Amino acid sequence: MGKNVSSQSGVAALLIVVIIGAVCVILAKSLSRLSISDLNMSYLDIQGSKTLDLTESCLEEILRRIQIDPDWRIEDYTLNLSDGVCELDVVGVTNEVTINIAGNFSQYHKKLKAEIKTGDDGIVLNNWEEISE
Repeated sequence: MGKNVSSQSGVAALLIVVIIGAVCVILAKSLSRLSISDLNMSYLDIQGSKTLDLTESCLEEILRRIQIDPDWRIEDYTLNLSDGVCELDVVGVTNEVTINIAGNFSQYHKKLKAEIKTGDDGIVLNNWEEISE
């Protein structure tokens, strides 16, 4: 009878070890999936920030060109930068100008719209917004 009790204790101990091992494997797998998901989200955030930086750089370049020549207007223009490409339209009459920019970096895209006024005081940025697609 003593042998039967010790055999049941051994089976119970083995079962506990198997259950704890399975729980550890499940936890490790879940943590690795979370880590990969966090890395992916961080990568997307970085790429989105780079694309927005590129698009803002294009806006600054257009503002510089308008500052040099207040009558500068252009439609369907592509501005190639070292990191990406911006497609833009600069339209308006006399001193009221609307600038539409679509910045492309790698596989990421951002759109901006800016409304400015030009005059004797220089350039005044009335409105600037990121346009969601």
